Amino acid sequence: MDREWRDKGLLATGVLVGGIAVLGAALHWVDRQSAAPPERAAPVAAAADPPASQAAATVPAAAPASTCPSDPLAAASDGDDGKFELRRALASASPAQAPAFIAVAREAAAQGRMRDAEVALLAACHIAEASAGHDTAPLADVKSELGQHYVQLAARQDGADAREDLLQRATWLLSDSANTYAAALGRNASKTRIAEERLAAVRSPDTLQAALPPLPDWTGTLGAAAAPERIAPVPELVRTDPDLAQLERDLQRLYAQAASVSRDRAGLQRRDAQAVAQRDARCQDKACLLRWYERRRAQLLDEF
Repeated sequence: MDREWRDKGLLATGVLVGGIAVLGAALHWVDRQSAAPPERAAPVAAAADPPASQAAATVPAAAPASTCPSDPLAAASDGDDGKFELRRALASASPAQAPAFIAVAREAAAQGRMRDAEVALLAACHIAEASAGHDTAPLADVKSELGQHYVQLAARQDGADAREDLLQRATWLLSDSANTYAAALGRNASKTRIAEERLAAVRSPDTLQAALPPLPDWTGTLGAAAAPERIAPVPELVRTDPDLAQLERDLQRLYAQAASVSRDRAGLQRRDAQAVAQRDARCQDKACLLRWYERRRAQLLDEF
């Protein structure tokens, strides 16, 4: 009997100790909960805000500034020069027209129309930058040719201040093209070396003298021609005028016929792009466009 009571006493003691332990743990948990500050619900406005990365993505990035000059330096050399207008050319230009404007510039320079050549090269620079992008070899090609054009202009300029302005722009363009070639093609690429050599020699008297023979006798002064307040793109002028719209449709049919029998479709396409580039850069009114359509029709008839 004593053993039975002793066993029951031990069991009761164990139960009592366990209960005290459980009670202590429960009280400790209650104390922690009462001491900890209650969690705050996230504000509604904060929950609705997008993540920082997403918010940044919703803000449109600013378009990078153009690295091509926008103001011509050369004035018209004669009455037939100075007919090209940069904003008019860019208003109608397409990415495929950059080579066409380069060809137009070379033709204008060969005829002594140095301002028209400059404007055509400026248009080619902006078009190449918009289509190929910054720091690309196609853009460097145009800048290199444009820099050489300013060297030619400087060689024909008598005034020291005006010559310095031209040489500064030539230096900037040739330096930019050399750096771009080095990044895009490598330091040892032939275009990189040629650009660096041109940059090093840009102010040499020999370089300026060498630029003189290919040019006609042109002694124009420098300045910027005034531009009209509002410039309508040539396609808009053609589309809104019934006579010009009909001439455009007729010309397109004639071009398609010439292309169907031509043995040199690539050459035909290249000549057409050059003609359109000249039209878009030069014509500002209906009379000019009428003359252009007449000449272009005769040119296409000669393709047969």
